[in-house]
Amino acid sequence: MLNQVVLIGRYRGSDSVNNCIFLNIGSKDEPRNIPIYLTDSIYHNVLDYVDDDAVIGVKGKLEVDFVDTIKIIGEKVSFLSSGRRDNE
Repeated sequence: MLNQVVLIGRYRGSDSVNNCIFLNIGSKDEPRNIPIYLTDSIYHNVLDYVDDDAVIGVKGKLEVDFVDTIKIIGEKVSFLSSGRRDNE
């Protein structure tokens, strides 16, 4: 069975306790912040290289935990834009 998910959205922060980042896949009027759980190395790379509002892509898999909650486990993160807007 194939278990793969690809999400593209804007980075909206992180949770260091769970090595989790939040990806906004909605609009500014209706934000939908999706938690994505990462390994330590990927998580620290995201914190080092991504600014708030940057567009990133995440490839991962779905996992069901012991209380039947679906989690997205990120396996690869691609940096699509920096989020910085220069007016020059």
